[in-house]
Amino acid sequence: MALDLRVTDEFDVLPRFGGLHDLLAADSSTGQCELVAGSALPASAWHAGSVGDMAGHPVPEWWNSDPPIVCKPVRLFRVRNAFYAPAFGAVIGSDGAVMKHTVGQARYVTPDLSGLPHAAKEGA
Repeated sequence: MALDLRVTDEFDVLPRFGGLHDLLAADSSTGQCELVAGSALPASAWHAGSVGDMAGHPVPEWWNSDPPIVCKPVRLFRVRNAFYAPAFGAVIGSDGAVMKHTVGQARYVTPDLSGLPHAAKEGA
């Protein structure tokens, strides 16, 4: 049986659930939930008292003495009946959907995914 591999953005296509309990309780083979919310707090909120004007003189226009530290949310994804290629980080659904964020770095080495184990490029 051959799978037609296609890169799929898991953030856009996997159903969203309100939390871990909802995701685990759902009768769904795929899904996602947020475990830890993201934030964009200033550096001083993370490490009070350790931020100051240290850019030298004169202070460059781009300098920000209290820059925001952006942290994306921590998300959990469910993909049942999946194939996994650990050397590439690839998670591939049984329908051939390759989770985009799992193969981001591998696509620099094999943009068309033909370098994945047991994959072959058909046509030209």
